[in-house]
Amino acid sequence: MKGWLVAVAAVIIVTSCAELILPSGRIKNACRTAFALVCLSVMLRPLFLIVNDGQNTFTVGSAVDTDYVNAANDYYCRVNSRELKKILTGKGYPVESAEVTGEFTGGKFAVEKVFVKLENSVISGEDEHIICIEEITSVICSALGIASDKVAFYGE
Repeated sequence: MKGWLVAVAAVIIVTSCAELILPSGRIKNACRTAFALVCLSVMLRPLFLIVNDGQNTFTVGSAVDTDYVNAANDYYCRVNSRELKKILTGKGYPVESAEVTGEFTGGKFAVEKVFVKLENSVISGEDEHIICIEEITSVICSALGIASDKVAFYGE
């Protein structure tokens, strides 16, 4: 009950401050409507809990959080994969693909594994350039700040 009263008081204080700051006109009316909806939802929360037998079963927030984490995870994997391929290609390593997998938790992305497919496994037939896996691993580790055991290569 105390938490609910604090929340109601906080929303009313923020609403009052916003009313004083905002210029008159359409913007003020729109903000006033938005704040009224927020106040109403904060005030009706105990009623919602009574209807649901005191259990907070409203889980839309957790579904949204899960979707956000999954989207962020996919985004960071794609961006890191694309950037890693650019870095390796720029250093002269013939990379067919680079895939970064990881997990986005606590606002940070942690790389779990890096898979690199080289265009030519060991020796290029045209210039007979020997591709050193240790050199490529070193470049990957320094670019992503990971340990070498998280890097895997696969070829043809």
